[in-house]
Amino acid sequence: MAVWRRKLIALFPDLRHVACAPGFTPYTAFFELLPRCRGAHERGDERELTLIYAYSEWCLNQKSKNLWNSAGVCFYEHLFDVPRLIWPDITPWLSPNVVTACKELWECRLQTEDVRCVEELIASRTIKKYVSLQEHLETA
Repeated sequence: MAVWRRKLIALFPDLRHVACAPGFTPYTAFFELLPRCRGAHERGDERELTLIYAYSEWCLNQKSKNLWNSAGVCFYEHLFDVPRLIWPDITPWLSPNVVTACKELWECRLQTEDVRCVEELIASRTIKKYVSLQEHLETA
């Protein structure tokens, strides 16, 4: 079993059945995680958000194009496809590495005014909630 799949199942055991299905890819994994992320933001579920963002960043940092590309185009690119009211809750979860890697995705997807808003939110944040998957596993 691929490492990305093992990590996904370890962090999200309820996804085991779908993650082991034929044709399940890192891309489909993020199609599962993006709505979960939105729901976790709505509920204020920081535990779930920690898992989702840590796993997403881990994939983004891998050498395999399948992993970093799926994290970028199926997750990070669509993070701001929610009402602006939620954006301030998203930006504390984005590490400097994620911002650097995904800024062009947001610039292509969002209106110029929205890109400026995201940049301002990132620059002005005082709370940083992002943790690496390794840090999470060490403290869990």
